[in-house]
Amino acid sequence: MACESGKSPTDDIEIQKRKVRSGTVSTLLKDFTEDVEVLGLKHVSADEESWLRRGLYLGLVLFGLNFAAYQVYRQVSLYLEYPQSVDVDVDYVPSTLFPKVIICNINPVSNFTKTFIFNFETLIFTKTQTLG
Repeated sequence: MACESGKSPTDDIEIQKRKVRSGTVSTLLKDFTEDVEVLGLKHVSADEESWLRRGLYLGLVLFGLNFAAYQVYRQVSLYLEYPQSVDVDVDYVPSTLFPKVIICNINPVSNFTKTFIFNFETLIFTKTQTLG
């Protein structure tokens, strides 16, 4: 399987590895912020954005990360604050009375269905009487 450039996929991977090795930290961070799906992070590294807008986006992203970390810390501390112990006692009841339930269908039943069910019931009933 060849790529569009006529090279094998392993050659393309090697080219990408060389690009990563030769890149500076700032270019790697810029590539990362453009590829990651964090809302607003792409605007932090955008050269066409003003410094004020970039700072605002950076502040919002950092606020969101801090708020998420706070929520995780809060939930874990609440979980650890109340240790749980579960004791289960099962009382077996030999018989339970259930109420009788009638399901009423609003749709009318055709005559064919009525006769089919009636004939099926009589067939089953007569077979069980003759076998028993």
